[in-house]
Amino acid sequence: MRFETMIALIGLMSLGCAKDKISDHEMMWNCHSSKMWDIPTTKSELLGVWQWQKTDCSVLSSPIENNKYGTLEILENGSIFLRTNDNSINYEGLWDVVSPTSSQLYEIKVDPEFSPLKGYILICQERLELNLSHSNGCDKYFTKN
Repeated sequence: MRFETMIALIGLMSLGCAKDKISDHEMMWNCHSSKMWDIPTTKSELLGVWQWQKTDCSVLSSPIENNKYGTLEILENGSIFLRTNDNSINYEGLWDVVSPTSSQLYEIKVDPEFSPLKGYILICQERLELNLSHSNGCDKYFTKN
């Protein structure tokens, strides 16, 4: 009887230890927030080619086709390109980093304006999120090539 009781208690305790699944956004926010950011650092970290991974949209926004975009190329000379999976250019413009708030949150400002590139920049190691869910938009996730 004692053995059975002990097994039952261990089983109940292990259920209490199960962790909730952390969302991609929460993980990105926690990782991004652990570093101090300014505009020059953000610009430097954005440079390169980013592979579009996925899009998460709020229920109030129109979803973006996940398979439509392939790569985001951000160049030091101020050029930015968004390519489709077949490598054709879907968007070409100029970019800069701006701070729309008084905090350490930054956005990519592109000219001409292009809504799929809107959102707060969250960077964690080789991952990028353009976060727009704070205003019922879509969050876009990339990994660096």
